[in-house]
Amino acid sequence: MRGVMIGLFVAAPVGPNAVLCIRRTLSDGAAAGVRSGLGVASVHALYAGLAVGGAGGMSGWIASHRAAVRLVGGLLLVGLGVRLLRRRGETAAGGARHVSTILVGLTNPLTLVTFSAVAATGVTAGGTRLTVAGVFAGSALWWVVLASVVSTLGRRLSDNGMHRVNQASAATVGCFGLAAVASAI
Repeated sequence: MRGVMIGLFVAAPVGPNAVLCIRRTLSDGAAAGVRSGLGVASVHALYAGLAVGGAGGMSGWIASHRAAVRLVGGLLLVGLGVRLLRRRGETAAGGARHVSTILVGLTNPLTLVTFSAVAATGVTAGGTRLTVAGVFAGSALWWVVLASVVSTLGRRLSDNGMHRVNQASAATVGCFGLAAVASAI
């Protein structure tokens, strides 16, 4: 249960992954949004495994490389925002779509800092595999709920409304990236 709560805690904040999941749900349906979310949940499970597996040095490494992590993650987000803006409503191929979600998850400074804090507190001590599975389950639960709610609400969007969502998504992802780059400099 502790792992499920950690997974929900890490997944729930609105950030670039949530924006991508919402956009993909609206443009390609709930299943596409859930697949994107499961990619992020996999990243969360990976980081939970590092935290549980005694990678307590992870928090020190992140602290000492914080600027580089933010810079790389920020540049990735800016590039993704530009790509989304240029796409003008068409969708990317499935593989590229999910790779971008996983890359955003892997380089998201908030996720890295959160799991380094989790590792430092020792809250994941105990059942290693069970904790990692719980983190994945909690994160996945969040993405399934988010995609389901967005899909239900999104059925009411017109083509013009969807175009605006795409533009807003691209701008939001790009702004997250610019903020990360600015904080790295």
